[in-house]
Amino acid sequence: MNMKPFQKTVRKQKILIDAVNTTRGGAVQVVLSLIKNASGERRYEWFLAISEEINEQLDAKCRAGFAKILVFKGGRFLSKVLNALRLESTVKSLEPDLVYTIFGPAYWKTSKPHLQGFAHPLLIYSYRDWFNPSHKIESLKHLALNPLKKLFFPKSSYYSVETQKVKEKLSSELSISLDNIFVVRNSVSPFFQKEIVSKIQKTASKSHVLKILVPSAYYSHKNLEITPYVAAEMVKKNSRAFKFIFIIPEQGEGWKNISSVAEKLGVGDKLVTLGTLRHADMADQYRNCDLVFLPTLVEASTAVYPESFMARRPLVTSDKAFAKELCGKGAVYVDPRNPVEMAGKLLEVHSNSKLRNKLVQEGLRSLRENYPSPSMKWKSQLKVIETLLKRAAVN
Repeated sequence: MNMKPFQKTVRKQKILIDAVNTTRGGAVQVVLSLIKNASGERRYEWFLAISEEINEQLDAKCRAGFAKILVFKGGRFLSKVLNALRLESTVKSLEPDLVYTIFGPAYWKTSKPHLQGFAHPLLIYSYRDWFNPSHKIESLKHLALNPLKKLFFPKSSYYSVETQKVKEKLSSELSISLDNIFVVRNSVSPFFQKEIVSKIQKTASKSHVLKILVPSAYYSHKNLEITPYVAAEMVKKNSRAFKFIFIIPEQGEGWKNISSVAEKLGVGDKLVTLGTLRHADMADQYRNCDLVFLPTLVEASTAVYPESFMARRPLVTSDKAFAKELCGKGAVYVDPRNPVEMAGKLLEVHSNSKLRNKLVQEGLRSLRENYPSPSMKWKSQLKVIETLLKRAAVN
């Protein structure tokens, strides 16, 4: 009689990925990329809590890699409170070995090791940096609530940031140990990389209209309301035909605010929006534009910079330390509160082919030096996860 040797079944460690609060902007591509990578990593048992917007963009192959997928409905304050309570309940029932909130901070508690991606620049920069006169009420609201947020900020968690400067500011401003903050540098998503590499073109389509892409979701610190004033200054300079191209919902408050200002300034025809796009469609917009423009006031990081570099499009962005750390010589820098300067620089870049070519080459250099490939970024994320699982096992 043949006896099979006794084999001990080793339980896979369980990891819950939380992307409930991610619904728009560059954060979507980060979340989709991480979900895709996690679904193919079979050493762990993965669970997923996501927003409806993320759920709509998941394919069957990604879904197959998760033991359970929970979809949360977004909304205003009450919905966020209910979602937090549901997440707490989910953690208690699943008993994961690690919770990974891709974009925090999460204002709910768990006794489990909790890794949170930090992307909330308004908490670590002075209000003088991010105060936006076009959003006085919202800016004042942040100014009033930020001390309260800092008070309840979950300092017992672990954090993932995308630059060394943000790590230092997060530690200093919120009294978090540097040992509990990990730097995982940003990258373009594999979806974007695949589209750009397969169809790259060094020059935009031959059009008589200068097309300036503004690839940003609508947040107060993105400073998008400055654009109509920039357009008005370009008209004063007898600029050739041009369009600023946005990717925000046409029926949303943001576009209504921007287009209202544009109409008052007589440049309503100079700004258009394509509405919210699926991330898979963004590469086409980069390929079809002549310049990329991001007048942001503060950032923890942004996908716009590496995407511009990979698409080989000249970039004009804010003259800020966070931008220079990430872009080096790969961008033209402007005062984000000075529309006259911004208009001049945009027109200068477009009219100077030597400068455009230099920006493209320096952008590619910054891409190589400051941004890992999507696969290398996943290895860094996985290394942090493994480090925290080992810490938990020791403790």
